[in-house]
Amino acid sequence: MEIQRKCLWCGKPFIAHTMVTRYCCKSCTSKAYKDKKRKEQLQKYDAEQAQKPLQSVGIVADKPYLSPVDVAALLGISRATIYRHMANGIICALQLRGKTIIRRSDLEKMFDDNKGYKKRSYGRKQTVLYYTTSEIMEKFHIQKKTIYRRCKMYDIPKVEEGNRVYYNRALIDKYFADLIEEINPDAYYTPEQVMEKYGMSRASVVSFAMRHNIPRINRHHEVYYSRAHIDAIKENQTKLNPDYYTYDEIKQKYGLSTINTSYYVNTYDIERIKKGSRTLVLRTEFDRVYLEHRDGTYIQKKRKHKEKVKSDVPKVPETPEGYYSAEQISEMYQMGKKNVWKLCRENNIARIYQGGLTYYEKLAVEHFFDKYKSKTNVKEWISAEVMERDYGMTAQARRSFASRHSIPTRLVYGRVEYSRDHIDMIKNGGFDQRENYYSVVEAMEKFNLRRDSVYNYAKYNKVHKTYFGNSMYLLKEDFDRIMEEKSLK
Repeated sequence: MEIQRKCLWCGKPFIAHTMVTRYCCKSCTSKAYKDKKRKEQLQKYDAEQAQKPLQSVGIVADKPYLSPVDVAALLGISRATIYRHMANGIICALQLRGKTIIRRSDLEKMFDDNKGYKKRSYGRKQTVLYYTTSEIMEKFHIQKKTIYRRCKMYDIPKVEEGNRVYYNRALIDKYFADLIEEINPDAYYTPEQVMEKYGMSRASVVSFAMRHNIPRINRHHEVYYSRAHIDAIKENQTKLNPDYYTYDEIKQKYGLSTINTSYYVNTYDIERIKKGSRTLVLRTEFDRVYLEHRDGTYIQKKRKHKEKVKSDVPKVPETPEGYYSAEQISEMYQMGKKNVWKLCRENNIARIYQGGLTYYEKLAVEHFFDKYKSKTNVKEWISAEVMERDYGMTAQARRSFASRHSIPTRLVYGRVEYSRDHIDMIKNGGFDQRENYYSVVEAMEKFNLRRDSVYNYAKYNKVHKTYFGNSMYLLKEDFDRIMEEKSLK
């Protein structure tokens, strides 16, 4: 039976299969049921509240003397508020041996003597002058973010009235006064003036000011540097020793480039000094070296220090007893020294320092590096590239095959090598007494079975199984017996 109906909960049309179906799905049925139960509980609660008598303060109203609890019920405020008003003197009370009594007539008189209700004011005070934000921006020629930053810096409160914000005029004038002071041109440089006077770029001016910590002031997105400090530093730099060349003077006199000048200074070890950011070269020595070098009469100075006697056989320091050097570990486990240093550092291998070299404790090294030792029972190792080429594998298939079948591997100077014997054994399915076992594929082909049928026979019958890698092999004797019994039925 199919009836077209509309769900009473969600309102969607649906096809009902019974005459009493009212909801389109289980979710709507559950929601409707919960709503019904909720309404029943509310009706029950309303009925119980209707039967209860209403609280009345009639008893309180008839008493001439009241307790703080009675006054709280009468005024509709908390008992703590009553005690606070008594402490402030708003409500008169009498305390008799721990019992507090309030006279009802005093409460009525408190209302009779009231001066009237006054609305609290959180806005501006009449005795204080204020600036608006626009007035501050116009007077000091600044932006809003500067106002906010300075008010936060100097803790200047703001007063909000509606959508307008006001600031105390006296505090603003005090802390913003420096923004309208005129800049004395005799005391400060602009960046452009420094650039023009000393032939500097803007980046050089900024770097110079930061390097020498030049005092500066910021005014309306402009920066001004102290004239006295800049002039003092620049004049000190220009007072150069007449016995020395600057690089610019050498380049101008001899037509050399900066690289050529540096070549002469460094190659012939000409005396030089550092003056600020400049390098000064001794005039007489540079002139002599350059002219002699140009004329071909320069004679190389003999060095005073003794030449070191070179030995054909380098001296190898002795390794402390009970320790290995990084070279020994590298040779033992066939890995690079950088990898040895990294592994020892990351795994906190115990070490000592002697003669500027690092030596590692033997026991700690052998314990940690044992997993990197080559397997002794492996006859032939092949690289990853050879394995991929000979067995037709991709790099991902090679890694998966080695992990799945636990192929022995070793790391030789950062390159992974694999055991060819184990790979061939897995590929050929070779293990002891292999001729006495069926593989799953062989059982399928011989008895014309599906793969799941072979697994079911092996699972639910007494068939001896063995596993090689991830492959299962079934004992031929047991499986032939099971198939023979099946054929007789």
